[in-house]
Amino acid sequence: MKVSLFSLLSSLLLIMLALVLAGAFYLGDQRLQQGEQNRAGLEQLRRDANIDLYRTISAYLEQGDTSLLTTAEQQLQSMAEALTSYPEAESAKQTVQDLQRQLRHDFRAAGKLSGNSQQLLQHAEQELADQLRALARYADIDRPLADRYRTLVAEMLAALPRLIHLRQGYIAGKGSSIKASLDFQLAELNKLAAELKTLPLLGIYQQQEVDEFALRKPKPIEVGEAPRREVLSLLRRYPKELDNTGNNLVLRSQASAALTAGLATIEHQLDQLVEQHESARLADYNQLALLLIGLCAALLLFALLSYLFQRQLVVKRLHQLRNAFAQLLQDGQLATLAVTHPNSELGQIATSFNGLIDQLQRQQQSRAEQLGHVSAALEHMVEEVLDIQQHTQTTDNTMN
Repeated sequence: MKVSLFSLLSSLLLIMLALVLAGAFYLGDQRLQQGEQNRAGLEQLRRDANIDLYRTISAYLEQGDTSLLTTAEQQLQSMAEALTSYPEAESAKQTVQDLQRQLRHDFRAAGKLSGNSQQLLQHAEQELADQLRALARYADIDRPLADRYRTLVAEMLAALPRLIHLRQGYIAGKGSSIKASLDFQLAELNKLAAELKTLPLLGIYQQQEVDEFALRKPKPIEVGEAPRREVLSLLRRYPKELDNTGNNLVLRSQASAALTAGLATIEHQLDQLVEQHESARLADYNQLALLLIGLCAALLLFALLSYLFQRQLVVKRLHQLRNAFAQLLQDGQLATLAVTHPNSELGQIATSFNGLIDQLQRQQQSRAEQLGHVSAALEHMVEEVLDIQQHTQTTDNTMN
């Protein structure tokens, strides 16, 4: 393989690994950020449900303000719309829809009964006390049976604070024993009222105003008849109002319990969603970590293979070329190089070097041949000179 081709391929491979690494970092960061955003959104939904929505509906159940009901409906609608972005939140969306139906029916009805739940009972107790005081003033006269009137009214006025105390304990939900004591106290008051009803009136009349257009004179009114009738009517209505108040409180308690259960269900389902998203986020993180480890391993493998390739195909051949030049310079030894990859740059250099060695060898051989010819000519010339010298000496000797 050519060194230039190897350099090009290695550069392209490094660029591809760099792009893959950058893409992995980008995609991993995007998925992790999306996971954090989803988790933050679910946590916000939990806070909205457990704090804002709970406070709004609880305030509506306490106050009966319809604007609070509208606010709660808007909050639930916002939660339902926010959950649509989570495909796996079907159960939570169904729970929110159920809570919306409860809000439109059960909670709305319970909120209409809000306010001071004991106001009717307190008003009845106050009215009963006023009518008994009116009877006390009515009996404050020296007439037959007036003492009995005063005694019965005093006993009823004395029993009224105990009735109020028992009623407060019953409404506060202190147990069935309070209800039994309350029923007993009402029975005692009804017994006194029944005896009061059997007593004849004291004959104290009040003259009505004369209407100048009336055809006849109006009859006088017995002063004690109206307060006694009101006392009997109040004691007759009081148990019904007490039961209605208890039922209203039970309805509100049930609505509050349903609200708590619904919000607890939503919170549990949102917790499950948070856990699912956290698991998905950890899975994404692990996948990103494995991808990065794989890319690092690929870079290390590429670096190792590149080192081995360069050592085997480049450095080794350069060492051979260096040694061949060193032998040529130092010893004059003309040694050719083995060419295994003639198409590569180093193979071409080795081929050129071998060509240079061949040329030097031919030049050396040519010079050797020329030297041989010159040496033979010189030897022939020496022989001729020797022959001439010898012939000269022979001639000289003959002449002498």
